Amino acid sequence: KRIKPFQHWEPIYIGTHQEPLYDERLSWEGRSDKMAQGFKLCLSNYQFHILDNAFLIHRPGIKTKKTLHSAINKKKIEAQNVLLKKTIFPEIKKLYGARKGCEMF
Repeated sequence: KRIKPFQHWEPIYIGTHQEPLYDERLSWEGRSDKMAQGFKLCLSNYQFHILDNAFLIHRPGIKTKKTLHSAINKKKIEAQNVLLKKTIFPEIKKLYGARKGCEMF
C-alpha cells in the first residue's frame, strides 16, 4: 500500500479503466505528476504488487546527473506544485474523502 514509509512513492503500474485516471493537467516536467493518482489509489485502498525481475524504462529514459540537471525547469515545477496544492488536492479530498496513512505531500 502507498502508506508510510512509501507514502511518496510514484510507481508506474499496469491498471484497467477502473482505476483513477492520470490527471492530464500534470506533466513529468513539473515533477510529482503521479502523486495525485497514487493518492487517489491510496484513498481507494489499493495494494501494489511488485513484479519480480520486471523493469520499465520510459521516456525521457534513464536519468543521469547531466540529463536530470538539464531537465529541471523550476518554473514548471513551481506552477505544477501550485496546481496540485490549490486545485487538484482539494478536488481529490472532495471526491475521495480521507484515509488514515494516505498523504499527497
